[in-house]
Amino acid sequence: MKNFVKTKIFIIAFFFIFTLYSDAFSQFKSAKMQNTFLKGKITLLSPNGGENIRTGSRFMIKWRSNGVKGNVELSLLKGRRTIKLIAKNVPVNRRSFLWNLNRSLPVGGGFFVQIRSMKVNVKDVSDRAFSILKVSGDRRDHYIGSSTDKAEKNKNPVVKSASKTGFSVEQLKSVRVVFFGKNLSRVKFAEVIANGNTPDRNFNLNLKSVSNNKIEAVISALISARPGKNYGIKFLDQTKKTLVKVGLNIFRFEVKKRENVTTPQQTQKKPDLIVTEIVQDPPNPLRGESWHFKVKIKNIGNANAFFPRGIKIIAHNAQGSFSGVTDNMNITIAPGQTLTKIQYPGVNKSGTFPVTFKVDPENAVDESNENNNTKVGSYTVRNTQGLPDLIITSLTTDPAVPTTQGFFLNVTIKNRGTGVVNLQGGLKFIIKSVNTNTIALKGILMLSPGQSRSVKCYATHLSKGTFTWTIKVDPDNHIMESDENNNTKDISLKID
Repeated sequence: MKNFVKTKIFIIAFFFIFTLYSDAFSQFKSAKMQNTFLKGKITLLSPNGGENIRTGSRFMIKWRSNGVKGNVELSLLKGRRTIKLIAKNVPVNRRSFLWNLNRSLPVGGGFFVQIRSMKVNVKDVSDRAFSILKVSGDRRDHYIGSSTDKAEKNKNPVVKSASKTGFSVEQLKSVRVVFFGKNLSRVKFAEVIANGNTPDRNFNLNLKSVSNNKIEAVISALISARPGKNYGIKFLDQTKKTLVKVGLNIFRFEVKKRENVTTPQQTQKKPDLIVTEIVQDPPNPLRGESWHFKVKIKNIGNANAFFPRGIKIIAHNAQGSFSGVTDNMNITIAPGQTLTKIQYPGVNKSGTFPVTFKVDPENAVDESNENNNTKVGSYTVRNTQGLPDLIITSLTTDPAVPTTQGFFLNVTIKNRGTGVVNLQGGLKFIIKSVNTNTIALKGILMLSPGQSRSVKCYATHLSKGTFTWTIKVDPDNHIMESDENNNTKDISLKID
């Protein structure tokens, strides 16, 4: 009888403890789910990698969100480094933003777009890099997602022929192929497929140019690419949907095993990087002028030199005031290839100074010779007799009454000093300085003493009302002026 009573008490206590544990676990799980929901998620849809976007055009940035409220900020990245604020205070529920690419944007590959919530720490970045190409012809009224693209959307792209068929590519080597057809401008990126339809990540496939009738592609096989004849190509649109599949029975290609050539003097293939030339452009600039270095790098070894994303390619050591550039993009320098990199200095003192450039300063590349990576040179900056003085003499809008759809800001700049203004390269000379909304940046400004210049800047404001904007010329003080405190001018805007 006593054992029965003990057993009964044990069972009651067990169920009591189990009930308490279940309630606590349910509350913990509910709190965790609520916290996840409050933080939310943003996913960038485009650009998401592989696109070729031209300066002077317009591009529709798209995203989707879940549980995120308020506004977002859009930024342009070069690798991991933010180089331009695209837009700020964009409502997250808009799910898209029309990006006007200024003609002065830098061109090349390795670009990303980042979207970030301005309330909570939620952001997303393009999955892969895209390229910005130089504008060709009049493309001002064209953007991805425009009525022109929608009209072309119903026309299926067709590949009719290629510059090479049944070609082969050796491991660690590249092949250039041009595909011809019609309606090919919808193609945004491509991928190699194996065995009929399986994506193969052992290749680098770079679209050099895309037009309506032609696609130029460079296919590079990694050392991990398996030899065989079962490879083809897929051309995809912006949403990664297959547009054209260049199948195995049409333009197939094969991979050949890399041949190992051994000589008594060479037992292992490695790259060998050197700096061949340092050029000051323009030579002997005046103090306060904009100029840059052209640094030529060559791989004199017998294997590819690969720089992963985020690794410095070149570094410098110089006297005087000097600012350098870090490359944050995947770059491969093939044997015998010469690569030219540009670094922009900002020197506000005159004289002749020594400078040393070193390629691969972080020793990220395993080279056959690690002791020949530097080159010593010098640069000269001449003194100037006078200094420029930049002011804004006029501010107007086009149209006279701007709208939330966007407008142009007409800015007249004058050099009323005694020195020449020579601002070139990637430096900007006009920007809205204190307001939260943006206007387009402008680059390259050359003004003689007393000379004026009018520029037209594209501007946006998302809400209606009356606002005061402060516009500033030479916002980063790249130009040494006789008066640095007269570079701003206010304008009152009534936005309908």
